[in-house]
Amino acid sequence: SKTILALMRKMLTENYFLVLEALDAETGIEIARERKPDLIFLDIVLPGMNGFAALRILRRDRRETLARGAAGRRRATPRAHPHRSRNPCAFMVLSTNSSGQA
Repeated sequence: SKTILALMRKMLTENYFLVLEALDAETGIEIARERKPDLIFLDIVLPGMNGFAALRILRRDRRETLARGAAGRRRATPRAHPHRSRNPCAFMVLSTNSSGQA
C-alpha cells in the first residue's frame, strides 16, 4: 500500500539510508545490478514478474559476483562500489496496491 511504502521510506531516510524505489521487479533488478544496495525490501505481488522470480535472479547475480571476485584469489575481500554513497543504500520494490497499479 502507499501507506507502507511511505512509512518504510520515512524510517529508512531517518536512519540515513539512501532510498531507491521501483514499482516493478524488472526495474528493481536493473537498479540492484547498477547500485548494489545494502538492503532490499521486495514485495511478492508485483506487476509483471513476481517477487519470488525477482529474488531468484538477485540471488543468482549475487552468487556470480562472489564467484568472480574469489576466482584466482585465496580469499575474497569486499570492495567499495564506485556508485555507492557514504550512506548505506536501501532499495524497495513494492507494489502500491494488489493490482500493481500506482
